[in-house]
Amino acid sequence: MFLKKILLFLGMAICFLQVAHSFEYRKTLDMEVLDVMKSIKTFKGTLDWYKIFNLTSDANKKDIIRAYRTYSRNNHPDKLDIKGEEYDRLVAEYESLGSAVGILKDDILRPRYDYFRTRGIPIWDRKTKLSRFGIYYGFYIWWYQVYMAPFVLLLLWATGDYIFQIIYYNLAQNALVNGKKVDRFPPSDQIIPVKGNSTIKELEVQLDRVKKLDRFKVLFLFEDPASVPKASFDRIVLVRFLKKQLLTKTNKKVD
Repeated sequence: MFLKKILLFLGMAICFLQVAHSFEYRKTLDMEVLDVMKSIKTFKGTLDWYKIFNLTSDANKKDIIRAYRTYSRNNHPDKLDIKGEEYDRLVAEYESLGSAVGILKDDILRPRYDYFRTRGIPIWDRKTKLSRFGIYYGFYIWWYQVYMAPFVLLLLWATGDYIFQIIYYNLAQNALVNGKKVDRFPPSDQIIPVKGNSTIKELEVQLDRVKKLDRFKVLFLFEDPASVPKASFDRIVLVRFLKKQLLTKTNKKVD
């Protein structure tokens, strides 16, 4: 029962976090899309690639290829009479647009681009290399996650508080049981290993058991284990604080 309660509230916390992040689908491939989006925004000032190629968001692969060819005929750096830094900039821009076309033709990456196109670029992102596996894992943060962070932390705090109550209550119950076991034996310093029906080895095991029970009782320092109440939502610090605030406001309205 004790383990089931812990697993239940851990599951609740995980489900809440999953719901909070259900609209972002953090995948390693997202970082590739984000990198190209930021690059093109630097050159073109927009996140809408369909607009650049005069396409609609429901364009198929043939339309995308045809539009890219048209764009290349008119804007390929080698066809323009430009040199120096401006040429280098156009080459970088053209390469970024080529990467964008590759994403738009990809059945997996295109939905991810459409997702970011409508929601914008996250306020912070980072790509971390897992050296042991030789792969990169990307993660990012949205504004709504920043706003939700305090609520998520409060939920985790309340869940931890409740789990602590469960653990503390079970430890108190164990202390009661172990205390009764200790009462069956005399204090460890009064046990005299007398030969009789019990062997020396059996008496040593008995003595070691009493010492362990004594250490357990001292370790958790339960002055009155029987007074430790069961875990309750009403005893969670956050719940008590909210109830107190609600009661205070109610009393003010009555006055």
